[in-house]
Amino acid sequence: MSKQNSNRISFIQFICTILVVVLHGCNLIPWDLYSTDCKHAIIFEKIIMHITYIAVPVFFFLSGYLMFKNYNYKNKVKKRLKSLVIPYVLWNFLCALFFLGVEQISFLNIKINRPKVKFNISFLKEVWLQSSFNGPLWYLRNIIIISLLSILVYYLLYYKIIGQLVIIGFCVLNLVIEFDYYGLIYWMPEYLIGAYVALHGLPGGQCFNSEELQFTYILSNKKRWLLYFSLMLLFLVSFYSFFINNFRTIFIYRLFSALLFPFIISNYAFSKKEMNWKYKVTMFIYCSHFTITTIVSKIFLILFGVSDYSAIISCILCPVITLSVLYPVMYFMIKNTKRTWNVLSGGRKVDV
Repeated sequence: MSKQNSNRISFIQFICTILVVVLHGCNLIPWDLYSTDCKHAIIFEKIIMHITYIAVPVFFFLSGYLMFKNYNYKNKVKKRLKSLVIPYVLWNFLCALFFLGVEQISFLNIKINRPKVKFNISFLKEVWLQSSFNGPLWYLRNIIIISLLSILVYYLLYYKIIGQLVIIGFCVLNLVIEFDYYGLIYWMPEYLIGAYVALHGLPGGQCFNSEELQFTYILSNKKRWLLYFSLMLLFLVSFYSFFINNFRTIFIYRLFSALLFPFIISNYAFSKKEMNWKYKVTMFIYCSHFTITTIVSKIFLILFGVSDYSAIISCILCPVITLSVLYPVMYFMIKNTKRTWNVLSGGRKVDV
């Protein structure tokens, strides 16, 4: 893949990772304070959370695309063993150890309000099968599973017509049945579309030549503005449905976000030079941020109570504080403990 296209994908992943951090900085709904009188804060958080809905579908789209770009089952699975499985195992375990430590300090345990941790078989199940201590890693678990099954996906999508029918089938299935958000079936359409694009390309654009799969989609200015308009219209419709809990419209919003957002970004010019390291550390941020946002948001609630202003300020500052903590840590690790960095980041080498 060319450096320019690699930079495009890195930037999209960076934006989506920041959106995930912002999502987990919202505190009223996750802390079961939804029924409080903080009406303005609840509306504010709903807006923020709805915007961040773009992130996960784009991640699944990109995962499918990258998995099936120059697809070779043995090589791809071997690479993902290092880039996904190792971070998944380690970060789940590290976060579990953290909460085990918190449990030993009674004051903190009460304030953090986590259920008591017991080291047994059930604990190990919570750590690695449910990601109970590091919630966002459910995404990595699903990508690991679908990567192991990717040979089946490859043959399903190998023929264009059959592949299109499979994608349409999963879309219809999700419009008829409300599947679990954390389940693989719910996210199969986005992943399959990304895989299909990698294998067959998209019609109507200068996209994916025969020598290298290019992550570009060149559109005229008129058509580009049509994309912007479509995304905004889709957002307004789905935002309305968010308040009335229409799972079908939310699913459509996520599905089209996975298609529109990457290609809107890809129409901007990106340098062919090496991208700044700050944009290439998304795996580490994704795996490590949740514990920090959990602690920071809870501290805000303890210090300032539950009110409109404190909740809104917490929602804004929590991601900022989280990233302000993580970036110096990452800088130090990249500079001084590269071996540890490589393990925790899944072998993603970065230079500062």
